[in-house]
Amino acid sequence: MKKNLIFIPFAFDLQKKTGANIRGAEKKRSLVKDIYLKNCCVALVSAKWHNKNDDVAFVTNLNESEIPVEYQTLLKENGILIWYVPFQTFVFPSDFSWGLAFYKLCALKEIVEKKYEEYQNICYLDSDVYITKSLENIWQECKKHILLYDVLYGLNDANYNRFLKEVNDLYGNKGIITHYGGEFFASNIENAQKFKSECETIYKNIIEKKIKISFGDEFITSLAADALKINIRNAGAYCRRYWTGSFYLSSQSYKSGIIWHVPAEKQRGMLKLYSSYISKGKIPKNDNVARILHLNHQSIFDKVKKIIKDILKRA
Repeated sequence: MKKNLIFIPFAFDLQKKTGANIRGAEKKRSLVKDIYLKNCCVALVSAKWHNKNDDVAFVTNLNESEIPVEYQTLLKENGILIWYVPFQTFVFPSDFSWGLAFYKLCALKEIVEKKYEEYQNICYLDSDVYITKSLENIWQECKKHILLYDVLYGLNDANYNRFLKEVNDLYGNKGIITHYGGEFFASNIENAQKFKSECETIYKNIIEKKIKISFGDEFITSLAADALKINIRNAGAYCRRYWTGSFYLSSQSYKSGIIWHVPAEKQRGMLKLYSSYISKGKIPKNDNVARILHLNHQSIFDKVKKIIKDILKRA
């Protein structure tokens, strides 16, 4: 019987740009690598805790010698697979802002092509997520649908307008399409193959037309989703993106969700979870995780920072 697979793709390359929301990313790349690896450990271990019958894998372009023993040991002790996949496809020039993010599609391609016989359903996630419960309902959805997270941007949003401009630079008649986030993808293996093929076609078009895009993998996945509209379902009931810094956007929805995506917590809440719980083999209560990740309150530091910023704007 085929199994389900949850995996976290992570690539590191000094010649490519990493996520834009880590402070000091260009100055301390070794520190950034360590932050991401700790985030990956939190995401992977929390996924395995709540999905013991599913395979959970760390998919990376790092060789074994490039992964500190501390993290290798932790992952292996928790039954997490470590797969080496070179970053050879969906490669863009080094000046692309989110060049490393496209590794997710490289990892997806490798898995649907080489692990086809092993898995019924697959799900990949960003590293800055915490998994709170079983993905059983997601696997049920995957019988018919590809699940992606609709970020709910409208024409009143400047970033969405920039996204649409770049879409129409590539395909002049696309008009308005849905912008899906890159933090979540779930599908049965057959639909994942179709999705991968669409992504490859879009990638080739970008390269051939020499279009410069300022978004990461979500640019390609949103276009692939538009081509496969009948198969796509919004994953917002299962995965949500919460902003928990000086810009605070959270809601009570985290209580019923499965996957908490917390981009502003890479350097604080996720690291605290690693040091206080994950590295010690302790399973925290979800209420404690929500507090550490600032899902149920804004930190005093961020509140004061926002007040000062507002005062300076009015001055």
